[in-house]
Amino acid sequence: MITSSTSFLTRLSQSQNSWIQHRYLKVIRTGSEGSDDPETVLERVRQRLYNERDQDMAQEILKLFEQFPQDAWALAAHNIEIAGLSLSERKDRKQKRAAEFGQGYLSQQQPTERQTLLLQKLNYTGPIESKQHASDLIKQLLNNKN
Repeated sequence: MITSSTSFLTRLSQSQNSWIQHRYLKVIRTGSEGSDDPETVLERVRQRLYNERDQDMAQEILKLFEQFPQDAWALAAHNIEIAGLSLSERKDRKQKRAAEFGQGYLSQQQPTERQTLLLQKLNYTGPIESKQHASDLIKQLLNNKN
């Protein structure tokens, strides 16, 4: 079973995340023969990790490769796909993911006092579930008002 490319990254600290992403991408971006194959990328990343100066970090990540091979493979495949995109396509994708993340985050937060007051001013009397919900309601009510 192939998992999400982000599954492997969620197992890492922020510093490990940036560190390993750089190693994956370096292998892919060198354009070496076979770097469009996830297995080849993983093997080359492993080789780089064995030769890494920071062996503590490298060993932690190598353990994760062994424990979660499908996640590591999915991340390699994802990075290969991203490397093949144009700069504008990468920017668009990054903006879309940031927007999705932002909406997910805001959906878990309580609405602000300012949002609640504005909704009252707009004569909204229903429940307000989250910051994202409040934001959506405000947009909808302002659009209906115009």
